[in-house]
Amino acid sequence: MANRAFYYVDGIPTKGMWIDLDDINDTDEVLQHLAEEKLIPVDEDGEQNYGGDLLVADIEGPLVECFYSSRCDSLDLSGFVEARDYCKGDEDKEEAVAEFIENVAGSGPFSSDDFESAYCGEYDSEEEYAKQLVDDLGYLDQIPENLRFYFDYEKFARDLFINDCYFSNGHVFNRNY
Repeated sequence: MANRAFYYVDGIPTKGMWIDLDDINDTDEVLQHLAEEKLIPVDEDGEQNYGGDLLVADIEGPLVECFYSSRCDSLDLSGFVEARDYCKGDEDKEEAVAEFIENVAGSGPFSSDDFESAYCGEYDSEEEYAKQLVDDLGYLDQIPENLRFYFDYEKFARDLFINDCYFSNGHVFNRNY
């Protein structure tokens, strides 16, 4: 899904346009699009010449949603560009990054290092992740085969996700990254 924003100027929502953010790198490029549509003034050289408010009335796309504030009609474009460039057009990664920003990272700026430290993968359930973790770490290797089925993965998963992990829309994150 494309990440788009409806930018408007002069505090007039009807004086604006939808801009595809997947190819935008900074505010100057947004202003250039607005100038091409004659929504902001240009000087005699054809360069945009606008010093007013640049506002965002609406957005589309899961990733851009994380950087939009409807309360003040603003968009953290530089934060969005950093996250978008990290995802490189991979919609699954965009979804995971959006879940990370919304549910784990808090209000600070996006950090690809933090995401990579926290992201554990995509799973169908908390229990599926717990089973994979037990297997990967060899927790039951020292227990005889005939006793392993007594291990309660459901309760282990419940305890794991109380403090250490977070599950959201199929994505698992380590809270203690």
